[in-house]
Amino acid sequence: MPTVIGRDTITMRRSVSSHHRGLILQPVLCALLLLGTVVPSHGARDGDAQVTSLRYPKASDCHVSERKDFGSSTVSCIVHLQYPADNVLHFYDHELKRLGWVPFAERTYRRDYRKWDCFRDLAQPNQPFIHQLGAKWANRKRTRMVTLVIFYRSYAASPRAVPCPAPDDDIQRVFVQVMPFVPLPEQREGKQSPDDQ
Repeated sequence: MPTVIGRDTITMRRSVSSHHRGLILQPVLCALLLLGTVVPSHGARDGDAQVTSLRYPKASDCHVSERKDFGSSTVSCIVHLQYPADNVLHFYDHELKRLGWVPFAERTYRRDYRKWDCFRDLAQPNQPFIHQLGAKWANRKRTRMVTLVIFYRSYAASPRAVPCPAPDDDIQRVFVQVMPFVPLPEQREGKQSPDDQ
C-alpha cells in the first residue's frame, strides 16, 4: 500500500523490509471519518494557530491549509538540509514543549516513530524512494494531537546491493498537522497485519 503524504492527510508507512511486523500506520483521515464531523473549540483553534505559526528557520514555500469539517490544519514547507538531518524534529520538540505539548506514540508503534525509514513509493510516477521520519505530540488534555512527517524524495537508481539509496538532493519536505486526538488502533498480540500475510 502506498504512502499518502498530502496537505490534508499525513500517513506514515513502515519500511517494506520490516516483514516481521509490516504495519502500515493507518491514515488518520479514516479515524476522523469514523468519528464524524469534528469542529475544534475556540481554545483548540487558538492552540492550533500557535502550532501552525511555528516555522523552522529558513523554511521556504510554506503553505497552510485547513479542513474545518475534520477539525485539522496542515502546514507544509521545504527545508534544505542534508539527509539524515533531524534538526526540524528537534525544533518542534523544543517549541511544542514550550507550548505545553508532550511527545506521544501509540504503544504498538513506538519503535516506528522518530526513526528514519525508507521505502519505494510504487503509487507515484517514476516510483521514488522515500526517506521518512515521523513524530507525534498530544496536548495535556489529550483532545488534540500534532503529527510531524519529514521526508526526502529520491529518484536515484538503486544498485542491487543497496535496498534504499541515500537521497540525491537536500530537499526536506516538512508536513505538520494539528487535529483531534485520534490515536491509531492498537494491534492485538499474535495477530498479523495484512502486510505480514
